[in-house]
Amino acid sequence: MSIRLTPAMVTSATLNDLTASLSAIERTTDELSSGTTILQPSDNPYGASQVIDLQSQLDGLSSYESDAQNGIAWENTASGGLSSMACGRTMRGRARHSSSLPARCPGRLIPWRTGSHT
Repeated sequence: MSIRLTPAMVTSATLNDLTASLSAIERTTDELSSGTTILQPSDNPYGASQVIDLQSQLDGLSSYESDAQNGIAWENTASGGLSSMACGRTMRGRARHSSSLPARCPGRLIPWRTGSHT
């Protein structure tokens, strides 16, 4: 049995193929311009759920990062306060011997340059 092809059938099939190719090119262009391959959850339901899970994990990690930065800032503040307290005690206890003050204390006098501070 043979199938008869008419010019209208060939034209219709070619037009359908061109339309499908054009829609594929448009989708690829949209993916390239947006930077994502899943434009709608219906495009890939499993992939969309993975994206949501990964995004929630990233949000949690950024929260941990923020907490760590806050902790570092508090530690630096406390360390600076303790350091200045230690220098104050050292300076009161050793005011007569300026060369024996720790080098990190801002008010330490340099013995050979009186009046200069480090």
